[in-house]
Amino acid sequence: MKKQSVRPFGAFNSPFLAIEKPENSRFVQVFSYANGLFVNNATFVYPLVQVFDNDKKLISSLKPYEAWKNGLPTTLDLQGNLFYKTQFTLPTNAAYLLFYVDSRLVGESVAINWRSNVGGSDYRTIQFTNYAKLGINFL
Repeated sequence: MKKQSVRPFGAFNSPFLAIEKPENSRFVQVFSYANGLFVNNATFVYPLVQVFDNDKKLISSLKPYEAWKNGLPTTLDLQGNLFYKTQFTLPTNAAYLLFYVDSRLVGESVAINWRSNVGGSDYRTIQFTNYAKLGINFL
C-alpha cells in the first residue's frame, strides 16, 4: 500500500495532493466521498486548495464557500455513494494546485441534509476526518 504524503500547513499537518492545472481550466470541482458504509458513521474531508503560479509561488488559498457549521449539501451518486461537492474559481495565473484538509477539523461534527434512496430527507450528523476519497474535475 502506498503511503500518503503529509506536510505542515501552518499549525497543523495534513495529507495533500499536488497537481498541474490543465490549460484553459478556470474552475475545479472537488468531490469529497464519505467513508463508511452507513450515513450514521460516515466521515468526510473538508477540501482546501493552495494555488501556485508557474514559478511555484503561492498566489491564493481557497476554501469552499459553504459555511460548514450551517450544514453541508450532500448528494448520492448512482451507485448510492454519499458525497459533498464544491467548486473553486481559479486565478488566471494559476499553474499548480495543492489540495489538503484542515486537520484541526478532525472529529468536528457537521450536519448534512440526508436524502434517502427510498424518499424523504432529514438532517444527520457526520464528522470530518483527514483521509477520504476525493474526485477532482477541471472545467
